[in-house]
Amino acid sequence: MSYSSSICAHGLCSHSLPYLDCAKRNVARIIHSENPEATDIDITVNASIASHLAWDIPDAPEQSAIPGVPVYRCLQYGVVLRGVVCTLLGHDALHAVYLGALTYITGRTSRIHLPYRLLLLRVPATSRSPSQDCPWVSPETGLCDCNDLTTDIASQVLRATRFVLAGAADSMTTTAQRFIPPVASFLNNVDPPAQFVNTFSEVPGTRLLVGADPSVGCPPRPASTRLPFGPQCKLPPVELVCCCPRPRLGAAGMLGDDVQPPLAYEPQELDEEEEDDEKDT
Repeated sequence: MSYSSSICAHGLCSHSLPYLDCAKRNVARIIHSENPEATDIDITVNASIASHLAWDIPDAPEQSAIPGVPVYRCLQYGVVLRGVVCTLLGHDALHAVYLGALTYITGRTSRIHLPYRLLLLRVPATSRSPSQDCPWVSPETGLCDCNDLTTDIASQVLRATRFVLAGAADSMTTTAQRFIPPVASFLNNVDPPAQFVNTFSEVPGTRLLVGADPSVGCPPRPASTRLPFGPQCKLPPVELVCCCPRPRLGAAGMLGDDVQPPLAYEPQELDEEEEDDEKDT
């Protein structure tokens, strides 16, 4: 028996799992370990879903999105991505977007703990708890301007995250700039991904685990893991740990992107200019 600093770096078998990102690699490793019949295509598809930066949860119950609520996403072959809701980032008239963390991955017999990693969550606006104050409330009026946004909040958040994670500034807008500081600040406490798909993806089996103990989303991590020496495909039925170095912020590989080039002017900016013109006349 031997100790490994990280399950990701341990050569459990000679099969190639060519993924730079730890979440993708460990999804592939669990499927390969527990389901020898799984095809390379199935492994690739499921590993790719693990790289989606943001989860859409359109059927989240009303007033259910509260910090500390566990969240999960079911993949094929019994693999489940698990995480937790952390803090409200903003909202518009239709949706609310939360910062969250991907915390661990489970299979039928395996559990791999990850360093807490950035996750975005979109829920219907009605899912926001009334106890959750919007971070954009004005001290003077006690109100926020989020419902007045004429651009979809999710697309603006994606513009901000692609800049923070990958340094991509080509599709920045005035509205998106407001989300850069809170995303960057949150990344002081969680890891950025090494690779990501910049999209809010809707996958069946993505749910808030309302009423569950918060420890379901953030279970204690084992201090160390004893691993068998020598190559083998089967993961040991114990709790395993990824403790790879933190990826460098601003250097993530963007594998896909839902952001479209912005208009010459954002609709909100046009409205403001028209109001100024009317005042001048």
